[in-house]
Amino acid sequence: MATYWKIECDPSAIIGAALTDQAVVLPAAPAGLITDCGGTLKDNVAISDTPGGSPFKYGVEDNSIIHVNADIADASQYFWARAEANAEDKSGVPSSDTECYWPLGESSSPAVNWANAGTLDGVGVGSPTWGAAGQIGDAVAFNGSTQYLVHGNYQFPAAVTIGFWANWNLSTEQIGFPIATGASNAANTYGVFIYKVDATHVRIDLYFFANSSHWRDWTWLYTDAAVPDNTWYRILISQASALATPDLYLNGVLQGAPSLGSAGTPTRSTQALAIGRRGAYDLQNFSGTIDAAFICARVLSSDEATFDHACGTGSIFGAWQEVPDTVVIPPLFNRLAIGA
Repeated sequence: MATYWKIECDPSAIIGAALTDQAVVLPAAPAGLITDCGGTLKDNVAISDTPGGSPFKYGVEDNSIIHVNADIADASQYFWARAEANAEDKSGVPSSDTECYWPLGESSSPAVNWANAGTLDGVGVGSPTWGAAGQIGDAVAFNGSTQYLVHGNYQFPAAVTIGFWANWNLSTEQIGFPIATGASNAANTYGVFIYKVDATHVRIDLYFFANSSHWRDWTWLYTDAAVPDNTWYRILISQASALATPDLYLNGVLQGAPSLGSAGTPTRSTQALAIGRRGAYDLQNFSGTIDAAFICARVLSSDEATFDHACGTGSIFGAWQEVPDTVVIPPLFNRLAIGA
């Protein structure tokens, strides 16, 4: 008898309308489903929104975390899983305008960019810790000095959202870039940094530095009580254009307007992209762990940011349930006719 597994998703309490083309991270697959798939989910599982329906494109992280792309109703719905020969297709997992999508669940280098496999994959430098405990499966940990991922050259799109889970461990006056592009002399930087201002304050900044005459620094300031070290945070920063005031969503919640420091008119350019470092600049490395990073070529809505965070915490999902196929019993007349 074939067996389905289903899991309820109900984001209706946190979003205001249905969402389309969403990257969905399902909670860890149950051991029974993995067993049904012969011990390996990759190429052996089909995920759909109805039993036996057309399968979604999907990717598997850590042989446990299944990522799919789906439309999300402003109501309860189910995802159905079944052991079935079905080739993994990571390129279909992010939304159509996601340029980079690094789950960061690999056990060793490289960190594959699912949105465009083979392009902007992240190769480890300085032996970062692969397989560190993450918010979603495994993650990559950095020592804040010599470890980072290098991804090749990249220019951020005009409209952009940068997202990642971060768990930092900073000393006072230590700055660390979770993700950024930039030159080896620190010029032409565009990216996000976390800064421990003093014993009681931490900053999250979107930093755009062409040179000392042309730069922008958008800053959100927090007390340590609000964002302590050694805690996972989902950071999403959306910006409609290179000089527009950005929005910061911290754990799915829109934050207040940032303060701004500025000079001249900086412009973006193609530079070295890194996770855990300020591009090619050999200082200001990130101390902590990073998980599930992405770059999207548009501004996310408030509902999308809230849904993204809820996926990462699993708060909108129920528990996986095993559902054997229904055994169809013939009607009484037919049973009598055949002597049943």
